[in-house]
Amino acid sequence: MPVTPGVCLIQTATELLQEVVGYPIHIKEAIKIKFFQTHSPENLLNFDLSWFKERELRGRISIFQGKKSIAKIDAYFEPS
Repeated sequence: MPVTPGVCLIQTATELLQEVVGYPIHIKEAIKIKFFQTHSPENLLNFDLSWFKERELRGRISIFQGKKSIAKIDAYFEPS
């Protein structure tokens, strides 16, 4: 049974946030990254994005498969 690597979930979340903010970004500092369950690439995911700008862009991303929480990412981002 195939499993989606965590780094792929983080990259996808970063690319989605990048589309929303409108400019290329990458993770500057990961505050917290938690994986709760494995994910099969055959199943669809939902991403809940929130972000705000303090001195830096901070993003909070929750990843769900249906109602199950797969992962949460809290990080500072900077322009690429």
